[in-house]
Parts: sequence; structure tokens; C-alpha cells
Amino acid sequence: MVEIMWNYQKMQYFFKNYYHLYSKLKSTLKYLGVKDDSQISWRKILKNKKKKIFEEHKKNYKNKTVLIATNVGGQRFAVNIEALISIALYLKGYDVEYILCDGVLKACLMAQHNYLSEDENLNSGMKKICKSCFSQGDSIFSEIGFKINYLSEYLTKKDIEQNNLLARKLSFNEMTKFEIDGIKIGIHSYSNLLRFYGAGEVEINHASTEILRNFIVSSLITKKSIENLLSQKKIYKVFLHHAIYVPQGIIAEVAKKKGIDYTSWVQAYKNKSLEIAKNNNWASRNIFETNTPWINSDLEKKSELNLLDYFENKKKFKSNDWLSFNSKKRNDFVLEFIKKFKLIDKSKNVCIYTNLIWDAQIIYPNPIFKNMMDWVYSTVEYFTNRPDLNLIIRVHPGEIKSGYISKERVYHSLKKKFKNLKRNIYVIDSSSEINSYLLADYCDLNIVYSSRISYELSAMGHNVIVAGSAFCSNKNITLDPKSKNEYFTLLNSFPNNLKPISFERKINALKYANYYLNEVCVELSSININKEKWPPFNFNDNLIEILLNEKDNGIKKILKFILN
Repeated sequence: MVEIMWNYQKMQYFFKNYYHLYSKLKSTLKYLGVKDDSQISWRKILKNKKKKIFEEHKKNYKNKTVLIATNVGGQRFAVNIEALISIALYLKGYDVEYILCDGVLKACLMAQHNYLSEDENLNSGMKKICKSCFSQGDSIFSEIGFKINYLSEYLTKKDIEQNNLLARKLSFNEMTKFEIDGIKIGIHSYSNLLRFYGAGEVEINHASTEILRNFIVSSLITKKSIENLLSQKKIYKVFLHHAIYVPQGIIAEVAKKKGIDYTSWVQAYKNKSLEIAKNNNWASRNIFETNTPWINSDLEKKSELNLLDYFENKKKFKSNDWLSFNSKKRNDFVLEFIKKFKLIDKSKNVCIYTNLIWDAQIIYPNPIFKNMMDWVYSTVEYFTNRPDLNLIIRVHPGEIKSGYISKERVYHSLKKKFKNLKRNIYVIDSSSEINSYLLADYCDLNIVYSSRISYELSAMGHNVIVAGSAFCSNKNITLDPKSKNEYFTLLNSFPNNLKPISFERKINALKYANYYLNEVCVELSSININKEKWPPFNFNDNLIEILLNEKDNGIKKILKFILN
């Protein structure tokens, strides 16, 4: 116990002195012109503008404070988006404060197996990542000048000691379900453990148990810190990214419990856009949404044509979405595949589209199957006994083509489960450049677990079964079986007795696509895309003037979401 307290004291001293000095030194070097050109310079954006900004703030003053709960400064995309929103809030008359982790967490959202090994986390927590993570966030927010709070400021030595003792008493299974004061510590911690390993399930051993314990301790520390902060300060609203994992999910739940509204966001696939949600995470908002004004709306012909053009461009690799997984943009890959395996008769082809095995699966309901891989295995077993049909498994390209490479992958799992797949079952692995949207044109039935491609394929006019929980589930768009029996009954009826997608469902799919892309996804006109760097954007030179004159409708919409 003495060793734990001594390590905590050393860590706190280290961050409060060396790391903070490090970030200030980086900021000074930036000011002197010695900087990384790929970084957004808020000092440059704000140059000669601060007086004007303060005058606008004073004119609109509300005497209310919004907390920007960024926490993980190494999330460079999030830090810059939240810096933007913080300035917009300040101009509207709200005081703004940030909160950052200053190295007090043993495991967090930044922990990923391809950056931090098991041994490194077990032996030194997040130290390998903490230095750069903290300095990036602290440097950027320091340039803006609003109050920065640090997690350790709202913790005592006793808090650290008690939370370590509490976590030490729990077994692996107890930790996954652990709740305290109504805060779901276990769900967020276990979800983050899966993210760390890049896997859908984790073998229970000493390493995984202790790393999960690190997430539990970090969640408890976050809970205590944010509770203390919210008790000491009068916070009006909270704005944060993700609203799941550690520490984001914990902060969202604590804020909600204290009656403080929070708005969460994530990067959308659509160009220059964010997905936003009120007092919820983005996935749950879309899956469980019951207020559906879009269903009774009329879709204007112009909007319909724009949507059809948008989806057609996805098939032709001409989409300007800022999230894309294809590098070799050739349409002939699909036709080569179809010809090679003699799959020309589309009436016999069924394609299933997988998710990343680990990604946010804890928050997705699994009404039929235990998890995504249970669905994949069950579907493969079914088609093993349907030699009259062809099953094509399109593995999500994000397994290896995103910034975070999955450790557990669908193809490897299939090979392990089935030594030899039947000749009517074909796997298109994540490394393939085959266009998933074009592939659907060669299949009379497409099955999705919980991916956005479910509403996209429906809007393109395809018959889609949702076997898990997708955004468009239960909205009269897709076929939504409620049990394994219903799922396999639908498959039994294919191809002769399964009706094609109806005109009504096609129109509903287009209406939902219009709603999702233009209401749920909020486009920011004040940013410019630059996919050659990270984050993949910069800001217009006249950003402050845009904010002062409220010329960015996307930012206006986000502020309305936060403040209402």
C-alpha cells in the first residue's frame, strides 16, 4: 500500500511539473515558429482576435459554464473539434472549462494493443503514452486560454487508495458486471478491454484480469474526480466525445446522474460531419430512437436524386466521405471475383457484411445471437447445408485499413472454427479492395449485423436482413427477425418465397438516409478536408469571423443541441 501511494505521489509530481512544463515548452516552440506543420495552430487562428472574442462574450454573457470533457489529449481529432466548439460557446456568452487526464489513469481509451503491449500496461500502466497524450491536449487548450482542469486535482490520496482496494477484491467476471452508485463501471471497462485487445472475446488469464482491473481502477478514479469537480463547480452542460469507454463513458453517466445534460459526438463517415446525441451515445441514439418524424415527412425529388447520386458515387469510388477503406479504386475487382467463382446468377447469391469484432459491441443489443461471431458461425453452418445457394462473407475492411488494426479477425476466426469451408462459401477478407456496395448488385439478399451499410444498401434498393441491431432496425426498412427461428425461416424462404424489397420500404430507406445524413450527421462548413494528415482537416483562415457571424449552420446546430 505504501508503494502504491509513493508511486501515485511521484506520478502526480511528475505530471504537475515535468509534463506540464513539456507541453508549455512545445507551445513556446510553436510560438517561435518551430512547429509541426501538420498541427493546427490555434495561436495563429486567434492572433489579433482575442479582444473581439472577449467583447462578444461579454455582450452575450450568460453566467453559465459548459464543461468540455475531452480528457484524453492524445485524441487529436477530438481535441481540435472540441476546441472549435468551446470558442463558439464562449462567443455565445458561456464560460468554458476543459478537463484533461494528467496521467492519473492506469488504462484508458488511448490504450490499444498495437501501441501498448500487455507487459507495458501491466508494468507501467499508460506511462508510455501519457507524456505525448497529455502534452498534445494541454498545449492546444493552453493556446486558447480557457481554464483547464486536471483529473488529479479532484482526487486525494485516500481516493486512490480506496479505489485500488475496491478493485482488488473483484474477480474477472465480477468486474465485467460491476456497478457502483448506478454507474456502469464494468460495462465501460470491459468494452475498453475488448478495444485494447482488438477482439470480441478475451481469454481470462492473469494478464487480461489485471489489465481489466486497471480499467476498473481508472473508471473509479474518473468517477470520483468528476463527482468532486461537479460538486465544487456549477456546471451547466457537458460536451464530450464517444460517451462510452474509459473515461468518457463514466463522465457521461456521472453527469446524467447529477442531472446535468451532456451532448456526445463522434466522427461521421459523411464528409466534414459529426454524429451527435443528447444524453446518450451515438449508437444507442440511432438504434433505440422511437421519435421518427422522418417517416411522416415528404421526400423532395431533389433530395431523393441527391441521395441516389450519393450512393451511386459510393459504388464508383467517387464518394467524398472522409472515412473510406479502399485505396485502389477499381470497379473491376468485383466482376473478376464474380467471374472467377462463377457467381453470375445473382438469384443464388447471399452476402453477409461483418462489423469490426470488438468495436462498441458492448453497447449494441444482441437480440438473436450471442454476438457477431455467433451470427457468422451460425450462418455459415446453415449455408453448409444449402448447396443450392452461395454465401459470400464480406469482412469489414476496417479490420486492417483503419488507424487501429484488429487483433481478432473474422477470416482467422473462421479458419479456426471450420477447418475447411464448403465450396459454396466464399470469404472476401478485409485486405480485399472489392467495393462492398457494388458487390451487393450481384446478390439478391444481403445480411448485416449492426453496420451502417444496412440503411445504405436498403436505400440503394436491396433486400436487407438485420441479424443484430442496426440504426435502421425496426423502422419498416429492413427485414428484422426477432429470434433465430425467424431468422432461419427467412433464409429458408430464399430465393423462391422471399419477397423483394417493397416500394414502401425503399421510400422509407431513402427517407431515413436523408434524415440520418442531414440531421443526425452534422456538417461543419468551416473546416477544410486534408486527408494526408491527422486530424484530416484544418480550419478556414477566417474561422473567427465565421463564428462571430454564425455562418456555419452545423456549429449553430451543435450549440443548440448542447444548450437546449
